[in-house]
Amino acid sequence: MNAQPTRAALYLRVSTERQALEGHSLNAQFEAMCAFCRRNDWRVVAVYRDEGLSGRRDDRPALQQLLHDASLGRFDVVLVFYLDRFYRSLLGFLRTFDLLDRCGISLISINENLDFSHFTGKITRNLLGTMAEVYIDKLSETTSYGKQQRACKGLYNGSIPFGYCKGLCHTCTDPNGPGYCPRVGQSPLGDGLVPVPHPIESCAVRLAFEWYATGRYSMTDIAHKLNHHTLYLDGQPFTFRPKRSPGRQRRATIPLRFSPDTVRDLLKRPFYLGLTPYYGGRGVAENRKKFKTPQALYPGRHQPLLSQSLFDQVQAVRRTRGRQRGVTAHARRVYPLSGILYTFPHRLRMRGSSNGSGQRLYRSRAHIDHSRLDPQPPAEPSSLPAEPLERQVLDVLASLALPPDWRDRVLAYLTEPEYGLAEIERRRRHLQAKISRLQRLFLDGDLPDEQYSAQLRRLRAELERLPLPDGLASQEALALLDDLPALLQQATLSELKDLFHTVFRRVYVRGKDIVRLVPAP
Repeated sequence: MNAQPTRAALYLRVSTERQALEGHSLNAQFEAMCAFCRRNDWRVVAVYRDEGLSGRRDDRPALQQLLHDASLGRFDVVLVFYLDRFYRSLLGFLRTFDLLDRCGISLISINENLDFSHFTGKITRNLLGTMAEVYIDKLSETTSYGKQQRACKGLYNGSIPFGYCKGLCHTCTDPNGPGYCPRVGQSPLGDGLVPVPHPIESCAVRLAFEWYATGRYSMTDIAHKLNHHTLYLDGQPFTFRPKRSPGRQRRATIPLRFSPDTVRDLLKRPFYLGLTPYYGGRGVAENRKKFKTPQALYPGRHQPLLSQSLFDQVQAVRRTRGRQRGVTAHARRVYPLSGILYTFPHRLRMRGSSNGSGQRLYRSRAHIDHSRLDPQPPAEPSSLPAEPLERQVLDVLASLALPPDWRDRVLAYLTEPEYGLAEIERRRRHLQAKISRLQRLFLDGDLPDEQYSAQLRRLRAELERLPLPDGLASQEALALLDDLPALLQQATLSELKDLFHTVFRRVYVRGKDIVRLVPAP
């Protein structure tokens, strides 16, 4: 009878959304790993793709799914293109490698030809993991320095802000270019390095600042006016629309509209004064994201769209309309379904809010963006009480059936939160194997009686100290978990938010009822 072929799982990753959208890096990794499997007569049973995600992150969806499937024994080996495609954090890599090793699954890097089961492979594993981590730290520092140097030279970092374009009209690739801008196909306005004013968007920027500077309109009103304004260029009518970010090109069928958030971002950009901001700082990219305001401003090489006086007047109006009384108390309220609750079938996101009496509510995006200038109210319900919606989701969770071995697993994690049931079993097997070897040495006459007795007592004591699901605390935990609905009712709002966001990707409401739940992978 022929042996079953080795079951291989392929893990692919690219770091940027642009690489993921173009797909070349992912396809190259996939083809190379498939060829490797064909040469070794291995069968590919699963492919896991993390597109546009950093190798430092532990919460990559495909990686988490791979580890889940590994615990179920669905494959025998994991293939990666390079070790840094799998992880760029030494601690995370070692932790994940240990999980795969305990499941009896090998990890192979096809380009580095590493066998991690041998001691030389383990040394190389640690060395390469350290090098990958040092590389990404150095790359982050170099990238930060390079961005600051670009800002010093008056060049913008990242996507070109709304109101500007590259100026390459004859080969225009701007999101608001072909089919929208009247200059597409004509002679270029710039060199592609220094942004130039977009013929339509620049008018929208000036109007937004002029309207808001009067103090008569809110950001919601400005968004409404931009969405309904008609601009005439050479007698041809044009409507305003925001830029579509490169990562959302796949949603090109969704109409683009201004919202209070996009207006808020627009009104605080010093770029429109002819200044180039630098937002970064030292450290890795994840830490640089916390800087919401520019760390430095440099003279830009692009043409300004606004005067300093108009920009200052808008900022003064923004300050006078700052946070009102009660916002601090609102910020302390927790909305467990915020971020995952949507209306059905319009699929508009609902946000947490409160009324004058402090009652927690969920309001649809249509009403949040609704302007007093719009004579027709939105068709969606204005707001819904938070507690009935959250109670419906809780009822669904309380009705879920737990797996047969849930008791052992929960108890193991309660008593050993760092490793869990698998680590406890591994330690138990390891100690039992040591006792067996010790007994063989004693029976063969290679171990004195006193030394044998002392080591045997020590090993048995370690074995007895391993957590067992029969303690008083464990029994109390089981009694509590036996009544899952009661346990969920005792959870705080913060705990419910963590739970809802872990279990569900989206929750849909129609009227006052939850009609659809989309589970997280």
